[in-house]
Formats: sequence, structure tokens, C-alpha cells
Amino acid sequence: MTASLYVQNKNAWIKYNQSRVDRAFEINQEKSRLAFHVIPFLLQRNDPDLPGYIEGNYKPVGISRYAPDKGAMESVRRSFPRINLNKLDIPKKSDRAVIESLLLMGSIGAVGHNLSSDHDYWVVVDEKLFLDDEIKALKEKLKKLEEWAETKKTEIHFFFSDVNKVRVNDFGETDKESAGSSQAAILKEEFYRTMILLYGKLPMWLAFPPGVCEAEYEEHKELMLDEGHFGKDDVVDLGPACVIPVEELFGGLLWQFNKAMESPNKSVLKMALLESYLMAGSKSELLCDTLKRSIQEETQNPEDFDPYILMIDYIRKYYRQAKRGEDLLKVEKCFFLKCFDSPIKSLDIKQNLPYKEHALRACIREWGWSLDTLMELNHFTTWDSLKAEREASAQHSYMLETYKRLTDTIATQANVKSAITDSDLTVLGRKLFTLYAKKPGKVEFLKRMKNETELLDSITYAAVFARGQKPLWTVYRENIVSQMKKGMSVDRLALKSARDPVMLMLWLTLNRVYGENTFLYFVPNQTPLSLKDVQRLMERIFALFPPVVLKDLAQLDLLTKANVTKIMVVVNLLEQRWEKDIKTFHILYANSWGEAYCEIGVGSAATKKLLDILNQTKSDFSISDQTHFHIFIPEGDNQGRLSAKIKSFLAEKYNPFIRTSDKTS
Repeated sequence: MTASLYVQNKNAWIKYNQSRVDRAFEINQEKSRLAFHVIPFLLQRNDPDLPGYIEGNYKPVGISRYAPDKGAMESVRRSFPRINLNKLDIPKKSDRAVIESLLLMGSIGAVGHNLSSDHDYWVVVDEKLFLDDEIKALKEKLKKLEEWAETKKTEIHFFFSDVNKVRVNDFGETDKESAGSSQAAILKEEFYRTMILLYGKLPMWLAFPPGVCEAEYEEHKELMLDEGHFGKDDVVDLGPACVIPVEELFGGLLWQFNKAMESPNKSVLKMALLESYLMAGSKSELLCDTLKRSIQEETQNPEDFDPYILMIDYIRKYYRQAKRGEDLLKVEKCFFLKCFDSPIKSLDIKQNLPYKEHALRACIREWGWSLDTLMELNHFTTWDSLKAEREASAQHSYMLETYKRLTDTIATQANVKSAITDSDLTVLGRKLFTLYAKKPGKVEFLKRMKNETELLDSITYAAVFARGQKPLWTVYRENIVSQMKKGMSVDRLALKSARDPVMLMLWLTLNRVYGENTFLYFVPNQTPLSLKDVQRLMERIFALFPPVVLKDLAQLDLLTKANVTKIMVVVNLLEQRWEKDIKTFHILYANSWGEAYCEIGVGSAATKKLLDILNQTKSDFSISDQTHFHIFIPEGDNQGRLSAKIKSFLAEKYNPFIRTSDKTS
């Protein structure tokens, strides 16, 4: 291979890189200004008037080869109109740039880039060139910038990447699940397949031919540098992308369950890709190499340059060969929903369409979808709760079935052991238990079609009564009080129904449906419950039981026996307000594995149940700490009397020094 071909490969990749940047701005200009222009500028500067400022002697600033154009600086000026940029603390030319390369990885600038996509940066640093305090200062700056971007309604994540470790696929803990160490080859392949260079040195991998690994990679590196077209200040060596081991593919499948609640469509797609890799065998070309081949050969069809379309085409090829049409349709739907921003109203391929819409139309035409299928998915946000949950359950069923199928396949292969450690397997198993296991009183997790983080603006409580039965309580999205009074059907707005209203309240907060700014409405009925009761109780439940994020559960907690961490006792909620004695308890509690329960008791059985739950707490649990233990009693003439009775009961019967959770399991 001649030196001119290395240069040609580099130039072809730079052209492709710019097309990804252009697409990102076309899809979401405002967030792209911040991500591509403002964030790099803030990494280049350290000034008290700017976000991310670090005090002290160590100034963690500077990106190698940083040279913003006029458009980038205009974005910066728009972001900080009151600051004179000419007077800021600018690094001297003699200062060392701490960041070798600043790159993005993921869906940005591809068809999978949607309006809520986050930005995952790789901050490449040669750690051995800097003092520990300098590295610490840089990491502190990165954390501050993540927090600042959140105030701008843009989610960004920085992955600190030491060039020496990345080169040998040592990614350490790339997230809270420590997935970097167990999925190194998977992560490297995805990085090379989806990366965008913002500023800094070019990864030399992109200039080499596809399929180059280990010794051959080193040969090309030596040849390229010896021929003089590239210097060490031009490129950075992040190592090759090689065959993904079977045991790592299996581990990667398991890890996807961590994010199944937050990003179900993405989890399905990644599981389908890993399964396709696994079944294709070790001789199959990695997709990052397929993409690189297309770029270097300068294929004319622009869709061939999209890493997301490349992925779905690869998956479809495997599923069609395996004659798994039903699963293929599920994966295609997840791909569509991952990409979805606004309805696709036509399948006609017209000139001057935005890239993303043109690409999606072309995909759907190739898949052979009917217009009815497209129109149905176009309006998935208006589906009633039953239909939405049914479709979401199909996604989760697919993941579970894929896991079981591949577990059986891998079990037949000799000398294959999951790259995940025994302790990691325990953690994952318990997360799956939290997510899927059904137990009496346990509050179910809501399975969503997409990662919907926006809370509802308003919710209505209503009850239906039938002779000889407890009332059936239902929560509805929106204010439907007037519609119900007029006898209009509101079934399509129903979220969930249950015989117990408190269970519904806990379900709403646990699943990020209710928030502190959600308005509550109430259809009056023959029970003692009032709108004011519902409002007060919902506020208390929301404060004590925040939404559960599966991937944020502490590993140490999941490796030990579950213990109760939060308890709320709701007294006489559905009893008449003149009642002087304790008749019923609702006991709400959460444990260290992320599970939440709502149990109802009457009389002595209720008090016994409360003591049993209290005995499952740890030794530092205190019923005096209202951030972990709360008693709720509806307002009424006997509120004080009932409060005194339950406190007297606890003082007499509860021994905080005897707990079952402190015993080894």
C-alpha cells in the first residue's frame, strides 16, 4: 500500500465525517451548536466567567489541533452574549493540550439521531504525560460541563479515555455497570463504526485497510509514519478493532437488560446485532470495517455511509436467512421508533427531502411495510395504555426469548465462558428479578415503547362502583372530569386500573408518570377520599419513593441480601374521618434491590405486618428519620389521636435492635 493511499483514505473519511456533522445540524441545529461548537470551546478555555471553570494551579485545558471556524465562534457568542471573548483566559501556544482527540460516538449525525439523543464524548488523553492532579482537574471540569449542559436541556456524557489503555482495549468502567471491561471488543467496534471527530488527532485506524488486526495493524502504523505523510501530531493510535470473542458477545447480550427500561428500542437493536454477530461466526467482517470499506471505496449511495442503516441491514440479512419474520418485524419497529421524531406521511422518494426522512422512507420501502403499518406506528404516542403496554411487552419478550435461545446455543460450545464475572452475573440476575419477577403487593414496572422521561402535566383519579365489589380505581392522563360528567368515553386515556388507589399512587411515582409539577384532578365519589387527600398523599409518596432507574442501583446492594430502605404507613385512608381507632394500614416500602411494595392490612394483622417489614431494615434505619419513614393520616378531627396511637404502638412493640436483615442469608 502506497503512502498516497493512506492519504486518500484519510481524505475520504474526513469527507464522510463532515457529512455526519452536517446531518447532525440538519436534525437538531440548536443542540448541535452546543455539542459541536460550545463544548469544545469550553474545553479549550478555563475562565471564571465560563461554565466548567477549575480553580487552582492546574488548568486542564486545550484540545490538540483546535481551530474553530467563524460558524463555531458565532455559536459561542450566541451562548455567552454578555462575555467579551477576546479577554478570556486563552492557553498559550507553549501550553500542552491535555486532550489529544475529542470525538462523539453513537447515533449523532446518523438516521438514529432523534431530538432527544444524548451526546457521548470520548475525551482521549495520554495520561502518562500529566500529573495526577492535572488529570483530576480535567475530570472535575468534565463533570461540571455535564451538569451545565443539563441546564441547557442537552444530555452529554464524557468518557475519559487514556490512549494507552484504549489501544489495548482496557476501558475500565465506562459506565455504572462496569461494562467497559467485559465488552471491550464490542465497545471498540461500536466506537469506530459511529465516531465523529470534532477536534484533535485522527485515529490512525481509519487510514488503514478494512480487517487489519494486531501484527498487520502495527505494520501499517510503522509504514505510514515512516513514509512521512503523517506525523505523531497528526494521528493518535487507539489500536485495532478485532474479532469479538463469543464469550464477550454473550456478556453484551446480558448487559442490555440494564437499560431495557430506559432505552428499550436501543436494547432490542443491540441485542439483535450481537445475536447476528454471534450466529455469523468469527469469520464475518465487523460492521466498522464494512463501513470503512464503503468510505474508502467512495460508494455513491449516501445511505451506505450511515452506521445505523448499515446495522439494520446486517440484522435483517441474518433474520431473513433464519426465516424469523415475526422477530424481524419487531426489530424493524424498534429501529423506526428509535429514529422517530415526527410522522412519515408518505413513502414517496422526492428530491430535496431532509436526509433523515429520505433515509427512513427508503428503509420502509425496502422492508415492504404496508402504509397501514406505517400509519399505526406514526401515531404510537396516541395509543391507549393497553395497546402501548402490549407492544412494549412484546419488546421485552423478544429480549428474554433471545437471551434464552442464545444461552442454549452457547452452552453447546466448548470452552466458552461469559466475559462477565460471577459477581456481575449475580448483579444482573437480581436486576432481572427486580424488573420481571411478580410477587404479591409488588408494584410493576411500566414497560414503555420509548424512553419517555417527560412527566404528565395532569392526571385524573376516578372510581367505578359495582354491587358486591370494591370500587375499581383508574388513573387517566389529562383532566377528564368534565368529559366523564357528560358521559363521554375516556377509555383511550386510561393509564392503569386497580382495586386499591394507594397502589396506583406508588405506581405513578415509581414509573416517572407523576412529578412535582403534575396537576391532579379527582372525580368525587361515595368514599371518604377527597382531592385534597390525594394531593397530599401523592406529594409524600413522591418525596419518599423517587422513580427507580435500574442501571443506577448500587452493585454492593445487589450483591447482598435485600433490605428495606423506605417505609410509609398510610392510616385509615378509606375509613370515615370520624373513626377514632386504627382500622386499616397501607404499608408502602422499598428495598435495596429497587423493588417497591404496597400492602394492605386490617387490625392486628396490619400491625404485625408493619413490624415484620421494620425488622427487614438495617441497623442504621430510624423511624425518626422522615426521609426514610413517614406516617400519613388524612386530615380530620381524629388525626392527632390516630397519630398518637400508632406512635405509642411503635414505641411499645418495635425493637430497633432486632432485625432479620442484619442476619446473614
